[in-house]
Amino acid sequence: MQVDGGVHGAEILGHAGENFLSRVVVEGVFEAHQAYDLIAWLESKGVKVPSDLSITGFDGISPPSGAPLLSTVEIPFRQIGITGAKRLSDMVHKRFDAPQHILLDCNLRAGETIAAPSKKKPAAHR
Repeated sequence: MQVDGGVHGAEILGHAGENFLSRVVVEGVFEAHQAYDLIAWLESKGVKVPSDLSITGFDGISPPSGAPLLSTVEIPFRQIGITGAKRLSDMVHKRFDAPQHILLDCNLRAGETIAAPSKKKPAAHR
């Protein structure tokens, strides 16, 4: 199931059954702002991140006040801008005729929201 929004997605999963968290196999990767909302919602339901469930972000924004540091893939926004501007300049000056695929490295920022899988069952959804 694919859903948009961290809390909205969790609420949909919550309607899937009383003990949906005890059946979670795949853990989530979210845009960081969605991940922070999801973590707050899960904790309000008694789910501890990362001991019950690991959450990983994708974009590397700073955490809101009081939130745990999210484990996330940091997108190189500055490098994307520089590369895009150079590519645009090259296209304007006709230095390249064919389309190009440009790959940029992302960095994994270790945080406080992932842990090794636990054998214990997560707290029941209420």
